[in-house]
Amino acid sequence: MASSRSRLPEIFDSYQKSLQKIDAIERQLEEKVTEKRHRAINLLDEIPSYRKSTLRLYISHHSDLETAEVPISPPVPATPVANENANANAITNANANANVEGTDTSPAAVPNEIKTKEVKKNKWNIEIEGRLLIGHKDHEAAELLEKSAKVLAKKEGRSYVTQSDVTSDANMTSRERAATRFMHDREGEDPVLPIKFAHFFDRVSVSFQTYQKKSELKNAASFTPGKPRSKRGTNPSRKQAPTPPVRKENYTTNGVVSSLFWNRQRNNPSNPSSVQNALDTNAYHAIYNDDLEPEGYENKIIATIRLHRRWQEQRYRPSNAFCIALLPSFLPKKQLPTAMTNHPTNGVQAPPPPPPVSNDINVPSLMTIDDGLQFFHHYIKKNNLLDANDLSTVNNNPVLEELFGCKTMNVSSIQSLLLSRKLMVPSILGTAEDCPIVLTYVMKKENATNSKNRTDGKDADSGSSTDMMGESSPKRRRMSTSPVPQEDVEEPTANLLSCDIDIDVPHLYHGRTRDILRRIKIREYEYTSCRTKALRTVEYSRANEDIIKERLENIVKGKALTSNHLPVLAALAKAAPDSEARKAAHFDAKTTLLVDRLVEHSQKAKSCWDIIDNCLSMQ
Repeated sequence: MASSRSRLPEIFDSYQKSLQKIDAIERQLEEKVTEKRHRAINLLDEIPSYRKSTLRLYISHHSDLETAEVPISPPVPATPVANENANANAITNANANANVEGTDTSPAAVPNEIKTKEVKKNKWNIEIEGRLLIGHKDHEAAELLEKSAKVLAKKEGRSYVTQSDVTSDANMTSRERAATRFMHDREGEDPVLPIKFAHFFDRVSVSFQTYQKKSELKNAASFTPGKPRSKRGTNPSRKQAPTPPVRKENYTTNGVVSSLFWNRQRNNPSNPSSVQNALDTNAYHAIYNDDLEPEGYENKIIATIRLHRRWQEQRYRPSNAFCIALLPSFLPKKQLPTAMTNHPTNGVQAPPPPPPVSNDINVPSLMTIDDGLQFFHHYIKKNNLLDANDLSTVNNNPVLEELFGCKTMNVSSIQSLLLSRKLMVPSILGTAEDCPIVLTYVMKKENATNSKNRTDGKDADSGSSTDMMGESSPKRRRMSTSPVPQEDVEEPTANLLSCDIDIDVPHLYHGRTRDILRRIKIREYEYTSCRTKALRTVEYSRANEDIIKERLENIVKGKALTSNHLPVLAALAKAAPDSEARKAAHFDAKTTLLVDRLVEHSQKAKSCWDIIDNCLSMQ
């Protein structure tokens, strides 16, 4: 009779094979994680923290009439006549002396009430806004990924904390609280948020100056050119229609310039020694009020806008000598206006310069130090200026010799020579070498735009006296960077001035990659800290230190675990509350206990089957 064997050994072998496969997958994952980690660290050093993009500016203005209350100046007292009565003078002096002595018997003086009157003024509201030609696609993709990750984490009963999350740690576990503190506090790094518009600039200033002239003649205003009449059959003696008079730009100005400023970084009111960032908005609003022009006159407002771009990497302005010799396209095409003031000449007030007739744009040509070095290396290679015997030496031609003041130079010294000889001057905010974008904008009532999207001064933040540039409300949808369907985006209004400028946009890759590396650090820290605590806990039970270290090493390397490792696994779980290390220790302990029971029951089953076989053989 054939004996039937137990299936327990077969089940045990298949279970062992499954565990071996899991161990192999864990080793592959560990190798991949190490490889990707090194790759991420290398990319952090290789890839710049920003990307170059193009921002399109839109500038428009609105004109309104507003009523303001102006105090009325008190009347000037009349001058006493020289031939006044002497008795009257004596009485006045006597009363004055009585007042000084404190024996004034006159009734108490009633304070004069300040009288005001209503005066109409012109209110000009200039609006500066813009949008990226290529939006924040990286932030949109990251937001979608975070949403899916949070949904998955919620299903699994855990929380998913990102670098951009600002949450309270009241309901967090100790592990989540440590992870949040690790990401936000330890590195001292602010989250990278998508910039709307305002934070693309470090400073924005707008200067206003009013020009006034007489309005054009009525016949010129009523003249409308019609269809030209044919000369065939006309009488030469018949008088032709008079030609309209030519307008003359005879503007006058009082020379007063009003300036408004906006700074991205401001002093922190709670801590004067620190600075804080201003609110990032979709547009700037600069409000300017001037007196209402008299009847028969018209006003023209010249606004000079200076935009100081926020560079992620230092920019340099090539000197005139450098541009004339090698980069003629970088030369400024016109002299930028410095100030709209009248300078006296030999004690005589010079006549004011005529106001600009139309809008003007001046964008300075800047470059990084790497761009300058790349250009020089290309120029040296193109003109074959490297020494044939020593490739690190440059034999300067007459052009380079005049610029650098030497006949030969080392390739590694080009950067220091460019800076020391001021061939490339750094553009630093607040210094004389700062190179902002200068826009000249002409405002008249006849070319003012009226839009349903306009915001009056009611919601603009005027700020302090040194920072009076108003910011638009962040609820504006026209220049919003959030992903919305195209049909929901309102069309821009008619803008009188627009241009494209180069800017630096902070890259999202570096922040998110460092976020992942921090999570890896947190995970490693949990495991190493719980091992140290577990070692001390088991040592307190007077166990052999060498045996404990050996068993800890077996647990870390995933070697064959037995029931002798259970005390160490229990100590590991106790030393890591609310963490992945605790779950891993519990899993290893349960698996080890299950394997030991399987081995024990397999041996018992084998013994029983041996007894059965012996009994059957005795028949």
